[in-house]
Amino acid sequence: MCGIVALFSKKLYREDLNFAKTALRTIAHRGPDNRSLINYNNRCILGHNRLSIIDLNKNSNQPMENKNFSLVYNGMLYNYIELKKELQRRNYLFKTNSDTEVILNSYMEWGVSSFKKFRGMFSIVIYDLKKHKIIFSRDHLGIKPLYYKIVKKKIFICSEIKPLTEIDNIKYNDKAIYNYLKHDFYETQENTFFKNIFQVMPGYAYIYKLNSKFKKEKYWSLYETIKNNKNYFSLKKTKLILKSHFKNISEMYIRSDVKSGLLLSSGIDSNVLKKILETKYKNLNYFTFGFKNSNNDEIKKIKLHKKKRQNHHTQRYDLKKTLHNLNFIQKVQEMPFGGFNVVFLTLLMKIAKKKGNKVMFIADGADELFGGYKKYSKCNINQKDYYLRSIDGTKSEKLYIKNNFEKKFKHKISIKYPSKNNLINQRYFDFVYNKLPRNFRFSDRYSMINSIELRYPFLDYKLVEDSFRINPKHLIKNDNYKKIITDIFNIKQKKQHLNSPQIDWFYNIKFKKFLSSKLKNSAIFSKYLDKKKTMKQIEEYYNSKSKNSFHIWKILNLHLFLELYK
Repeated sequence: MCGIVALFSKKLYREDLNFAKTALRTIAHRGPDNRSLINYNNRCILGHNRLSIIDLNKNSNQPMENKNFSLVYNGMLYNYIELKKELQRRNYLFKTNSDTEVILNSYMEWGVSSFKKFRGMFSIVIYDLKKHKIIFSRDHLGIKPLYYKIVKKKIFICSEIKPLTEIDNIKYNDKAIYNYLKHDFYETQENTFFKNIFQVMPGYAYIYKLNSKFKKEKYWSLYETIKNNKNYFSLKKTKLILKSHFKNISEMYIRSDVKSGLLLSSGIDSNVLKKILETKYKNLNYFTFGFKNSNNDEIKKIKLHKKKRQNHHTQRYDLKKTLHNLNFIQKVQEMPFGGFNVVFLTLLMKIAKKKGNKVMFIADGADELFGGYKKYSKCNINQKDYYLRSIDGTKSEKLYIKNNFEKKFKHKISIKYPSKNNLINQRYFDFVYNKLPRNFRFSDRYSMINSIELRYPFLDYKLVEDSFRINPKHLIKNDNYKKIITDIFNIKQKKQHLNSPQIDWFYNIKFKKFLSSKLKNSAIFSKYLDKKKTMKQIEEYYNSKSKNSFHIWKILNLHLFLELYK
């Protein structure tokens, strides 16, 4: 994991070099082990903060050059050893044992097609010194972030948004804010919450030439993958293929030259991942958060073998500590985020860092892969209010958007789905538009602020492809969610969603006072929400004892975002 900064134009100046240096300092947390910057004839500047995970030698620092190409890269290529052997058979010589050099030589051999060969998470910037063009790309699913802004034919690229907000005056992307308030969407596709700051689309390579012709080349599409699936696997074949993928995870995903840990809960997913990793990992560390004075405390539910308890690190949180950290977390996240769990995970990662871990594993993605949400069986993708449905199927309350703002941005969400099957389309929606894209941003920030590489073993893109060839009836049966996984691992417990005490805390008098003080003179009422109706809605929420608090969180979170960037 690292931090990338790149600038490209016909002519770069001293202020551009100063911008690149400042930007690298701003995202220094992403890579504290080395900082390097190269100016290529005042046409391209590449900067890199390195978090050393594979081949800790300084020869693997970046930018990395080979002949007419220079590269900066953020991520982890899990199949780098296999690709390296393939390239060696093609007479490529290697000076390092890093995955970075494999990426560089792969591009030299296969061009943009090389990105499809990569099994991992990545954001990459390559400068072609001979053809005077810059190529930048994100992994298949968009696990690793990459943002860009174009000003007067000059392109600025960065791993985070903060440096790009310093280029000129900040302008909000009101369409993104509308979709957040109206449809519970966060940034989608190329959009961010900032006007003229874009994110690179997953599965794409962008090519920018000196004559300013901008080309976007798709190298992978989940939509096309699903569309081209003609037949489901048999149940027997499904189990064999999944077992093969899990074996691959235990071999490829553990590759690292540093200490590693697992985010562990009492749920099915993290315990399945624990079993997979422990087939090869003998000294894995475990990290769990819980809550003070709560019946929903995860820590009490986890059962570990006596020998492994010494490697289990825990932390309990309360409302006071959570509120104390909200402004800091908003700054780390840069844009609206998903709730208190992001706070807990940021602080838990800080403990993991103190314990010397530079790599952490997370079981995210299993619910989307194998049908783990109640909404998958309770809801239909064609429901008018589907986008307001939470993972448990409950509906988030609509907010009172100001009439002028509503009229300006009111539009029908139009998403093209690849299948006639409801479960497949719901899962596709969560992979491409909803659950995972936003979670990738949340988790990238809460891990990288602590200089930790976070790995998603369940989200190998080959496993994702194969998961859409599983017959939906093998995923959910008689309210048994993720049935295929519970069968393979002989798990008897049923899927259960354990909420944080966020709902209970929202009714706490301390939170009520906090919310009231924040909204008293909030900028959200100047343009976006009707103040009188919103305050009445909040009052009704407290009188009704509702179990869905997301609309309250959206109001507060948008305020925190606007307050940070005012």
